[in-house]
Amino acid sequence: MKRTPPIQPETTTGTSRRTDLGRRLAARREALGLSRAELGRRCGADGNYIAYLEEHAASPSIGTLVRLADVLGVSVDDLTGASAGRAPGRSTARRDSALVPLGESECRDLLGTHGVGRIAVFSSEGPVVLPVNYLMAGSDIAFRTSAVSVVGRSAGAEAAFEIDHIDDVT
Repeated sequence: MKRTPPIQPETTTGTSRRTDLGRRLAARREALGLSRAELGRRCGADGNYIAYLEEHAASPSIGTLVRLADVLGVSVDDLTGASAGRAPGRSTARRDSALVPLGESECRDLLGTHGVGRIAVFSSEGPVVLPVNYLMAGSDIAFRTSAVSVVGRSAGAEAAFEIDHIDDVT
């Protein structure tokens, strides 16, 4: 009878071969508090295979990806990184879509669901758009800056702000 080798420790030092799929898989598994063995059990795979997917360049079948994504509560696109460059939601607009004005309270509610955005200001050198980490402080958008930065020197000037999206793994 062939014996399956034991599952390797969860922390490895040789992660240089780790791919984006492996990083996403490990990050989501750890966020859910699952061990490799438990994730394997839930999706019908061996814990050693989960370790291999996390630590090596691998091309799992679409069936495996679907089962993994289902157990991890994400889409296959989210797991593989195919959606990393897209904003959350639909990737293309429907034919019957239209721009709808939002009220101020709805805008502020939506602002509170993110933490990364972009601020645009006019400076003496021209328009500048910069990424910022932000939070909602009551009805205000708050972020850190320096008084000598481009944004700091533009205090009191008209500015624009938009929500952005980042890939948490990469």
